[in-house]
Amino acid sequence: MQSFRVCSVNNLAVVNTLFTHHPRHLYTWVSAEMKTRNQFDYIMINKKWRGIVQNAKTRTGFDCISHPLLLVIDLKFRLEKLTKPPKVLRLDYTAVSDDYKVEISNRFESLHLCDDEKTSNELWKEGKNIIFSAAKGHIPRRRR
Repeated sequence: MQSFRVCSVNNLAVVNTLFTHHPRHLYTWVSAEMKTRNQFDYIMINKKWRGIVQNAKTRTGFDCISHPLLLVIDLKFRLEKLTKPPKVLRLDYTAVSDDYKVEISNRFESLHLCDDEKTSNELWKEGKNIIFSAAKGHIPRRRR
């Protein structure tokens, strides 16, 4: 009973009690003389993941010294397809031309003279775009 109190406090579900099975698929321990059977082992998961559990039962036929039975859980869940991150722009910074330096200084000068009130995030994005667009035009790509 203590384990069920722990589950209610921690928002857990006891998975192997969710399904109705024949009694031989419920108990997890058998005594050496094969007369006493008990259910000692439980699988607990977060309640929000309870829907992915398809089945939970013990498997008989596996010989062990103290006669515990193997407790098996079947899960069914869908994985989302991961999107590839954009390719990293690799530039050869050893070949920076003077044209790049002039274009950067001119574009930042125009950004500095702008009278619009902009937030720091907007200024950061604009500065980053200035640097990347100028770099794409004037700095050659690095070869592997």
